[in-house]
This record gives sequence, C-alpha cells and structure tokens, in this order.
Amino acid sequence: MKTLSNSRGISLVVLIVAMTLIMILGVSFVSIMASKQKGFLYQVDSYRALNIANAGVEYAIRCASDGLDSNGNSIFFSDQGLSTLGRSLGGGTFSINYAYSQTIDADLLTATGTYGTSSRQVRLSRFRRYLSPITLVPGNQARVDQGDSSQVLVPVICNEGPLIISRLDVTVSASNVYLKVMRAGVNLFDYNSSIYPECGAAICKINDAPNEQRILFNGGTVRFDLLSAASQHNQDEVSVYVLKFSGSAPMGQYRIDFFTSFPNGNPFSVIFSLHP
Repeated sequence: MKTLSNSRGISLVVLIVAMTLIMILGVSFVSIMASKQKGFLYQVDSYRALNIANAGVEYAIRCASDGLDSNGNSIFFSDQGLSTLGRSLGGGTFSINYAYSQTIDADLLTATGTYGTSSRQVRLSRFRRYLSPITLVPGNQARVDQGDSSQVLVPVICNEGPLIISRLDVTVSASNVYLKVMRAGVNLFDYNSSIYPECGAAICKINDAPNEQRILFNGGTVRFDLLSAASQHNQDEVSVYVLKFSGSAPMGQYRIDFFTSFPNGNPFSVIFSLHP
C-alpha cells in the first residue's frame, strides 16, 4: 500500500510538470507566431515604402521634363523646384531631393517613400540623362536682360549629345514685333531657308541691316530655321539663347520648341513665364 501511494504522488508530479511544459510551449508558440506576424507586417510596409519611392523617381522624371509650377514655369528650374514635389500615394507619401550639377556624375535625385512607420530611399545618379535632351537649367531662370529690356535670356543645358538644333519655334503673346534669335552673340536664323516670305505679309522675314535678319509676327507661334554651323550642342554644355525683340520684351508665358537631330521625341519644349 505504501508503494502504491508513492506511485500516485510521482504520477501527479509528472502530470503537473508535463502540463507546465505544454503550457510554456504553447505560450512560446503563440508569442513566436505573433512576432512573425508583426515582422511580416513591417516587411510589407517596407516593400510598399520602396514602391512609393520608385514611383517618386518616375514622377520626378516626368515633371522635370514637362511639369509646370503655379507660376507657369518649368518646375525643373523654378524657385519651387523638384524638391516641392512630395505627394501622397497609395496610403503613403514620397518626398524628393534633387542636387543639380553640370558635372553629370554628381547630378543626383533622391526619393524617400514612407508607408506607416517604414521609410525607404531610392537614389538615381546622373539624373539628367533620363530627361529630355535639352532642358532649362535648374536654378537659372529665363529672364529679361537687365542691360537691355528688349532681350530675353534663356539658359538651357544639353542633357544628351552632341545634338544639332535645326529649328526652334517661339510662342508668345505679342503683336507687330520683330524678333531674332541669337546664341553666344551669333544670329542663328537661316534667312535664306526660311519658309516665310519677304515682308509685306502678316508673318514675314526682314533683312534690314547686317546681323539683323529677323521675323515680324503678330502673336501665336513663329518658326526659326537655324544655321547648322551655329546650332550644335555638346553634352552637358550650358548655352544661353537670346530672344531679341524690336521693343521691350513681352511679359507672359513663353514656349520654345526645339527640333533636334534625334530621330524620336521632337520637338522638345521648354516653358517659362516673365512677370513685370
């Protein structure tokens, strides 16, 4: 009888230990599963943040070539600039930081995507190589020449080259004015090849003095065929086009369409606004 009593006591102890171990294992299993589930959610948020950052890069590429700010300027070179392009997207947000450099290896765009508590960054070096072959220069706005109010200075940069600009079209609200186009002090207008007649028509060309070959127009768009010898752009070269009017340069929005030697994508446009 005494031996039987001891066996029952031992069995009870073994049962309690077994139940305790099972309970510990169960709690550990639940804790591990909860931790994995939480980690999985963090991974999903991180993946979503990465996708949002990639979308921010694509958005910046598109806006740098085509986007306008609230003042009607190309957003690539305006005071507002690419760094103001942060947006909400897919339940998260992205922000953009752009460090412009004429030296292409230092030209860097960084997009930061955020979803929940996760953030991811995507860096795109040599950013200008993904844009139109010719664009306005970041931070260097088109403007009226301080020394000559009849001239509009338009700085552009060649993002992919070398290329030849064979023609440019200028659109601006102006009437009964003469206009010529220069670069580095050289008149670019190919007077002999121009489609316009000699003056006497609403839109016409005139050669009234040496280096004064111009076009008379009354608003809308005017076409300049360019001399090939003066219209080559080297890669990463900054050039300043000069629009010289016969009177004070008109205010408002300007659009310049560049027709290049590249087979696809023509014309490549830049848009800016002048304000009093």
